[in-house]
Amino acid sequence: MNQHEDATHYEGRSAAGRKPKDPGPGKHLWIVTAAWAVTEPERSQDPNAQFLMDRENLITIAGPGCYKCELEWTPLVEKRYCRGSV
Repeated sequence: MNQHEDATHYEGRSAAGRKPKDPGPGKHLWIVTAAWAVTEPERSQDPNAQFLMDRENLITIAGPGCYKCELEWTPLVEKRYCRGSV
């Protein structure tokens, strides 16, 4: 993460395709995902391209949910054994 005068920039390319660390058998891996509108998707092929991930381009925030079993968080699901895998 780099702090700039008017924005925060995250270096996310190195994480592309990388699996998250598994918290262990039967344990949920809770995540929240977000989606932003992209006006120039062809720029995703450029490793130096930057995308505006601000409030104006934010489409949705989803979660929390389990990355492994793909179930939405509820108090009941949180207590259950996770049958998913990373």
